[in-house]
Amino acid sequence: MNKSNKILLGILTIWPILYILFFMFFVFSSMVFTISESDPSIFMGGFAFVFLFHFITIVLALGLTVFYAINIFRNDRVESDKKPLWLIIIFVGNVIGMIIYFYLFIWKDEENKPEITDSNN
Repeated sequence: MNKSNKILLGILTIWPILYILFFMFFVFSSMVFTISESDPSIFMGGFAFVFLFHFITIVLALGLTVFYAINIFRNDRVESDKKPLWLIIIFVGNVIGMIIYFYLFIWKDEENKPEITDSNN
């Protein structure tokens, strides 16, 4: 996988956590402004916008789960006896597990590591 695809995958992998922070900010700020404002339509307009992002994030998280589950069994860098464990981590730990897996097995690339040569020849 080339560097730009890895960066895109990393952004998509981190997006659900960023969205959770955005969603919490939206809900708390909406409660504060709705209490001080008498017009609830302000909240409903923002809610429709956030609902769209919510739906997209759910579909993205499901797609990422499938992608990482497939990648676990296709990735030669994951030891064969640890593949079921990583699958459980992805399903149970979901976003956090995906971020850890991404960093360990996709971002870190063995091709970029310097080779150790035997200088005793």
